[in-house]
Amino acid sequence: MAVIVLTDPAANWKNAIESLRLGAHAFLMKPINVDELLITVERALERRQLLIERRERQQAYEQLEDIDRTTPGRANMPQRDVLIVENHPEVRDVFHQIFLAAGYKCLAANDGRQGLEVFRGSRPSLIVTNLIMPVMSGLELLKQVRQEDRDAAIIAVSVVASAKAAIACLKLGAYAFLRKPMDMDVLLITAERALERRQLLIERRQRHERG
Repeated sequence: MAVIVLTDPAANWKNAIESLRLGAHAFLMKPINVDELLITVERALERRQLLIERRERQQAYEQLEDIDRTTPGRANMPQRDVLIVENHPEVRDVFHQIFLAAGYKCLAANDGRQGLEVFRGSRPSLIVTNLIMPVMSGLELLKQVRQEDRDAAIIAVSVVASAKAAIACLKLGAYAFLRKPMDMDVLLITAERALERRQLLIERRQRHERG
């Protein structure tokens, strides 16, 4: 089942976090922007379908005798490295400590241009980028990265609570748009979901390529 939780801005963060931990795809703050809601619904249904395909594939393999652990189609553990692109050093340091404590390998960049260089050199599985930065914005970084890696998992963050900015990021392929200040549990859960989606999309493409 695909579940999206709608909540008031003054609602208890603990309830929103608990809904994510219980399997909700996302929660949206009221008032709800229609475009953001529709994109979120599409992502929720996509996730549901990808998980169904993975489960059916795994069940099919489990019915075979003496299956090898390296059999194509088995779910692989996603790579856990994150590139943090943030022009404010104090925010970048906080994000670094949060992801490091959660077991991620962390890379960092001061702006979008440096972030793009680090991405091209290291190909991290996840990017968390500020939206408004000097030299190159997070939006431009998102465009460039998605052109070079269609499976890139990207989370955009910003103090600008603009529905227009959120929709622009989502339409360009960001997994999520989070507004600062944010709860760190929400950030980590969103990161896990972004990596999950990336892995599911890779598995689907590989399966189709094998025919």
